[in-house]
Amino acid sequence: MKIKTGLISSALLAGATLSQSKASTILFTNSKPAWDAWVQYQTLNISFEEGFWPHHVELHGPQTLNGVTVLSTSAAPIAPNIVIGNYLGLDNVCVSDGDENFDITVQDPRRAFALDAYANIHGPATVSAFDADNHLLGSATIPAGTMQFVGMVSDQRIARVHFDAVLGRLLDTGIDNIRTADLSNHNPADLNDDCVVDSGDLGFMLLDFGSSGASDLDGSGEVDGGDVGLLLLEYGWTCL
Repeated sequence: MKIKTGLISSALLAGATLSQSKASTILFTNSKPAWDAWVQYQTLNISFEEGFWPHHVELHGPQTLNGVTVLSTSAAPIAPNIVIGNYLGLDNVCVSDGDENFDITVQDPRRAFALDAYANIHGPATVSAFDADNHLLGSATIPAGTMQFVGMVSDQRIARVHFDAVLGRLLDTGIDNIRTADLSNHNPADLNDDCVVDSGDLGFMLLDFGSSGASDLDGSGEVDGGDVGLLLLEYGWTCL
């Protein structure tokens, strides 16, 4: 999986390509166990196995289940639709009678999101994440002809995810198993709560130097060199 993210260290994901789209931190992974370790209170919002979904029937307009709305944004000449059908022998995959371009909107946005994504042999599929103000947080590319888990975590709440495939009208691509979750941990040295301990937190601490408060990591009652030392020990930590 090729990765595009916000303001994070390239060391966090081998081979990552960084692209700042907003002053945010977002990470993608194609490892379900890794994503599981980063999050808590997971919800499998949609598996497309629920009785709510008729199979092999074109569904037009937004379709909402368990706080998540799926909407086809494919272009004419075929009216935008979604179809719950089979993909490479797998049941209950969300595809389309046309290009598979889907918007997935979360009613109660959380900081972690995941889905299974399927790209056909005609080209890669792209999964992009947006915040509640419709700012692009980052995107990940699923290579052509692959099926992958796509998990993401961000310091911003993920309000919308867009799936965009290549030539889905010729050969189906699709999505499945939409999940949302909260982040699982917090580091007291992450003073600005952006999921990474870095120069921003050090600057925060220096502003508090000589006073008390959240920057007083060792609980001595005063922000001093001991607290700076503790922060430097955590430097580079990420909530992921």
